[in-house]
Amino acid sequence: RTPRAGYGPVTLALKGRHQVQNAVTAVRLLEELGGAGLVIPREAIEHALAHTVWNGRLDERRLPDGRVALFDAAHNPAGARALAGFLTDTDQRLPLVFGVMRDKNAEAMLEALLPHVSSLTATEPRNPRAFGAHELAAIARRLAPALSVEGEPDPARALARAWRGHPRVLVSGSIFLVGALLEHFEELAGAAAIVARRDPNDC
Repeated sequence: RTPRAGYGPVTLALKGRHQVQNAVTAVRLLEELGGAGLVIPREAIEHALAHTVWNGRLDERRLPDGRVALFDAAHNPAGARALAGFLTDTDQRLPLVFGVMRDKNAEAMLEALLPHVSSLTATEPRNPRAFGAHELAAIARRLAPALSVEGEPDPARALARAWRGHPRVLVSGSIFLVGALLEHFEELAGAAAIVARRDPNDC
C-alpha cells in the first residue's frame, strides 16, 4: 500500500528481502510519472513486480547434470551485504567464486561475504582493472584464516574447481566476472543439450 494506491497481493519475482524496498521505490517512481501525465495501469505494475527478470542478480542456473550456479553481481560493499543477508535468510553456505575490480572495496566485500560461504576461489575478471586472483586470495586468508581459500586466475577453471567440492556454487563480485561466467554457463548448458540429443546410432 502507498499513499496513492494499493497493489497485490503479489509475490516479487526478484529474490532477497532488499528487493522489497527496491520494489517500493520503483512503484513510487511510477506513481510520480502518473502524476506527471504518464499513467501506468495498476495491473501492469503488479505484473512487472511478479515477472521481472534480472540476469546476474540472485540468478540461479542449473545444468542437466545437476550442477547449480547462483550468480549475483554484488559489486560493492552494499551489494555484498545484501547478498550476505540473502544467504542468511535462506540458510545457504556455498563455495564462492569471487573477483572484483581494483576501484572497489574488496576487503569490505569479503568481510561481508566470507562468514556466509564454505570456501573461496578467488579469480580475475578479464579486465585490466581487476584484482589479481592470488592478491584477493591473500586478503581473504587474512580476513578468514580458517576458511579454505585458493586463487585461480582463469574464471572458467575457478568455477570448475568450486564445483569439485559442491554441486551448488555462488559466483559474485564484478559484473564483468558474472557476465563472463553466465556466458560460459550457457555454453556448458548448450553442449550438454547437444550431447543429450545425440542419436546413439551416430556414434
